[in-house]
Amino acid sequence: MLKTETPRHTGHVLFLNPPSKPPLYRGIVCTWVSKARYIWQPFDFILLSAQVPGSMQVSYLDSTIHRAAIKDIVRFIREKRVTQLVMSMSSIVWDKDKAALIKLRDAFAGLSIAVFGDIFQEKTFVKEVLPLNVTVIRHPLDPGIAGYFRTGEGPSPALLQKLDGALDGLPPLALKQNVELPLPRHKAFLNTQHRSPFDKYRRSAIVTISWGCPYPCSYCSWSSPYLPFAHKSAQSVIGELELLHRLKVKEIFFSDLSFGFPSGVAEEVLKTMISRRWRFSWHCYIKAGSLSDEFLVMMRQAGCHTVIMGIESDDLNLSKFNRTVSLQDIIKAIALCHRLKIDVCGDFILGLNGSSDNWKELTEFAINLKLDFASFNIYTPLLGSLERCRKIKEGVIREGEWGHDTTGYRKSLIEHSENRSKCVKKFYGRPAYWLRRLSKIKTPEEFLIKLQEATNLFLPK
Repeated sequence: MLKTETPRHTGHVLFLNPPSKPPLYRGIVCTWVSKARYIWQPFDFILLSAQVPGSMQVSYLDSTIHRAAIKDIVRFIREKRVTQLVMSMSSIVWDKDKAALIKLRDAFAGLSIAVFGDIFQEKTFVKEVLPLNVTVIRHPLDPGIAGYFRTGEGPSPALLQKLDGALDGLPPLALKQNVELPLPRHKAFLNTQHRSPFDKYRRSAIVTISWGCPYPCSYCSWSSPYLPFAHKSAQSVIGELELLHRLKVKEIFFSDLSFGFPSGVAEEVLKTMISRRWRFSWHCYIKAGSLSDEFLVMMRQAGCHTVIMGIESDDLNLSKFNRTVSLQDIIKAIALCHRLKIDVCGDFILGLNGSSDNWKELTEFAINLKLDFASFNIYTPLLGSLERCRKIKEGVIREGEWGHDTTGYRKSLIEHSENRSKCVKKFYGRPAYWLRRLSKIKTPEEFLIKLQEATNLFLPK
């Protein structure tokens, strides 16, 4: 069901995730393709909603969840008298997203439209949409966004309405790292069809402490020089969690690329979660070797049940891609999490060493680590990453080329990308694995979530 938060009415902002197949979460930095049934809550939209003035109405349309075609979106904008549209776009389905944007601009010539997406980390694509009289949003924690929602103007490098022709790339961003953010409009985004694959409860939400990543891994789009690391204040996050507790949310996914940074803010949030006994069930990404044993214990006491960490089986590969973690760090972190009864999902990249033929070795490594979950991805020179810059210089891909993704849905750079599905079948096709997973399930609600995810894991996309 579509939810709208309706305060005193002096304007109406619509956050739109346009139609796509398969379901996509289009973020400012990355596009995520659902590998099973899950569709994440739109954490960039949620962050942006905090900067919408309290006098304005906020609505959210996800074309997959709300089953909305372009004609339905046009009708909604007209009937609800939307005054500002914020639309997400993706490098995977750039042609379809651009066509949808053109249709909406043709239907509403005077509508204030802003767009964002991984695609806009290259100047080529920004130049394609600016003639449509749109604003490109580049960073959700930029203080100029609040002014944009009030006036439609964006006097900030993080809000592009024109380009400086003298610059080879995009203008640099310089933002304050510590941001005091008003409460996001979570009520508009709560929907039980949104979820992470690790949720234990249907009543769930996404919370972001930090946006960006402090690490320089060259294959990651968050390593872009255009994306400065910034974080919300501890009080901003605590106020948000208090709101979600009042809304009876049970499950939290912290969307930080590496939970625990900055450490002072994260510790204050965890201590508050423990002392107030909110009893959230939650999960997050972490970087192996970056958190102390004491911090992980505090996470568990605050309700953390699952962590997701990037894993590579080759130390040489890790250093090659500026990844400041060792194989020993990874093994130690997994062992500690298991001692604390925190489940671990390993994120693997197939083809990172130049060959996708090592899928058996990679999957055996995941099995031997006794991981609770494994996510297998295809090596891709993501928009904004240093790897993409390198591949463009080498002539492997062209600037302005799009369509690559980490599941091989649209286009893959490596041969034998179909080996990803072999990894999935080998890891998840073990009867012993499912017996162990079933023994950990505590409630009928969690059983149903895991059953739906398992069923959809093996369905053709």
